[in-house]
Amino acid sequence: MEQKESVNSLESLKGVSRNKVADDLCNQISELILEGKLQPGYTFPNELNLCEYMGVGRSTLREAFRTLEAMGLIVKTKRGTFVADKVNRHEVLPFPQVLKQYRIRDIMEFRNTLEVEIAAFSAERATDEDVNELEALLEQMRKHVDDPRASTYWDTKFHCQLADACQNELLITTLSMVRESIESVMLEAIKNDSKIPLRALDWHDQLLSAIKLGQPEEAREIMRKHMNDVSRTLNMRRPADEIC
Repeated sequence: MEQKESVNSLESLKGVSRNKVADDLCNQISELILEGKLQPGYTFPNELNLCEYMGVGRSTLREAFRTLEAMGLIVKTKRGTFVADKVNRHEVLPFPQVLKQYRIRDIMEFRNTLEVEIAAFSAERATDEDVNELEALLEQMRKHVDDPRASTYWDTKFHCQLADACQNELLITTLSMVRESIESVMLEAIKNDSKIPLRALDWHDQLLSAIKLGQPEEAREIMRKHMNDVSRTLNMRRPADEIC
């Protein structure tokens, strides 16, 4: 039964773009594996049939398979190519892909831990240029407060700029890696509560004031309240263990 369902999932691989075909193919197959649509132990069709089915050349398929094998997602043997029985996502996948597998609650707790300290460091270290950039981003949030996607975009930009202002390269890099998840979580929160962008605007305004005044403890507390506000909204209609 699982093999049949996996075969049906391969239909989504048709129509792979001609640009960077091997990369596209690798990404699509890895997503099917990570989403459980290609089950552990699933046997791929032989190369000739698979190439014909997907409309790609053998060299393209082999390149994609080499990458997938290096990632630990598939196993190649004389008997054929299989989805790996155990996929250690933490070791072989880029962090943004790993993050997609976690619960919303886990993501929000991670953000709380990370961004609360980013806010405090920013209040201690932000330059005049950082403050000017944050003010400009806050103004964009005001302009787009009624547009969920645009509001979320500028909201996330504000958080990333806040990270830049903290002047810690590891924190900056880590936040940039979770940017996609931040946007996804905020859009989900807005579905539950359309007033979230307005409240986020207020939280950001308070944060900026604390940063201008050089008040790390105040910035830390404001960010904690902001994160808790989003978390409460997400818990209104979703079980805490759902995956983002």
